[in-house]
Amino acid sequence: MKRPNRQTLVAAHERRAARSLMRRTTDAFLPPPQRAYAAYGAQTLVVPPTRIEGADCIELGAGVIVHEHAWLLVQRRPNLPTPSLRIGDKCSLNRFVKIVALGSVQLGEGVLVGDRVYISDVEYLPWPDGEDTRPMTEPKPVVIGDRVLLGVAVIVKPGVTIGAEAYIGAGAVIHEDVPEGGLVVGNPARLVRLRNPETGVWERV
Repeated sequence: MKRPNRQTLVAAHERRAARSLMRRTTDAFLPPPQRAYAAYGAQTLVVPPTRIEGADCIELGAGVIVHEHAWLLVQRRPNLPTPSLRIGDKCSLNRFVKIVALGSVQLGEGVLVGDRVYISDVEYLPWPDGEDTRPMTEPKPVVIGDRVLLGVAVIVKPGVTIGAEAYIGAGAVIHEDVPEGGLVVGNPARLVRLRNPETGVWERV
């Protein structure tokens, strides 16, 4: 029997590696079972394909929906407290949302998160010469209040607190805290209106 040549062996190895990568990638987009989470409320739904990392540090309230292609990343780091991602009741996370928590990220009840929103409690730093991995900032807690709306492609930076019933316009980059009932737009974000708690009217600031 003729022995396979080196080119044939290399091609076979590459095919096996490609199949293995495909299996791992496919598995990564299957949400873990409910028992894997720190908490998983009634009538909550995580729609595949969705990437969930660190499910044991993620608390999902009741009636939460995480739409397809979202990515919830909670990662432990040496010598730091256990991280936490808490998503309150009746929150909706739309497609391609990414939330990164190495410390603490908390969403209140009824938060609506638009497509392609990015929320993180850390940021990457410039990669210095001679380092094997890119350094990151220390985690700063992110808190998003009840019934907040985050428009399409909003970015929420580390250390930000957004007050209840705030409205964040599409594409806004939130560097600073947003008051309760605030309407914020732009990059860098600026406060343009506040909701009057007595009349419910958005008033210019």
